[in-house]
Amino acid sequence: MTATIAPSEAQAASRVSVARGYRFELVKLLAQWRVRLLILACWIGPGIAVAVVGQQTSLPADTLFGRWMHATGWAGGLVVLGFAGNWVLPLITSVVAGDVFSSEDRLGTWRHLLVAVRSPRLTTAASATPASAP
Repeated sequence: MTATIAPSEAQAASRVSVARGYRFELVKLLAQWRVRLLILACWIGPGIAVAVVGQQTSLPADTLFGRWMHATGWAGGLVVLGFAGNWVLPLITSVVAGDVFSSEDRLGTWRHLLVAVRSPRLTTAASATPASAP
């Protein structure tokens, strides 16, 4: 004998809010010591860099904002921002993306992400309309 579930007894799939999904991913990332260390370095690093530059007697005059480092406090933030844009932000991006990609590899979900065959029309329709219960 086979049993079927009546439509009134079937549970509708609950929707997960974007904020809840974001919070889950944020907690997952902050649980890793590398990400915590990078956040600490991002908080402390600019202050250390400005303190070191402030102790120097001569600064390079041919670099971006180099001659203004002792003249105004605004130049320090711009120098740190320029350095972070060239070196620090790509490093942080690679560490976080590496963790995400390694977890996809560990869980074996690459196949589902890369091989799932869907038409572009179906993908666009699915992202534009809310999910409905069967």
